[in-house]
Amino acid sequence: MEFRDRLWVLGRRLLGRRGTFLLRNFLAELNFIFGGYEDPRSRPFGVSAMVCTYNEEDWVVEALLSAKELVDEYVVVDSSTDRTPELVMKLRDEGLNIRLYRIPQEI
Repeated sequence: MEFRDRLWVLGRRLLGRRGTFLLRNFLAELNFIFGGYEDPRSRPFGVSAMVCTYNEEDWVVEALLSAKELVDEYVVVDSSTDRTPELVMKLRDEGLNIRLYRIPQEI
């Protein structure tokens, strides 16, 4: 066991669950205040929405459009046998940033 892990276990025993939680949050706040964090605006993408679909042609368009203002990209994992992938591709052609992954159904 590394020194850091031993120190963590010792601190956990001394402070208890609540004390450890408070100390961790305090240190995270200090890290944020003094700029020791990665600025989320420097990332190439902001928020991604992952959507798993299976025969959702009735709802997939509404579901994706409902989060349009909140996310920068969609990751759609689909194994449908209906028109769901066609509808997702149509939204992608209309300008939404969508990555579609097709997973074949297991027989």
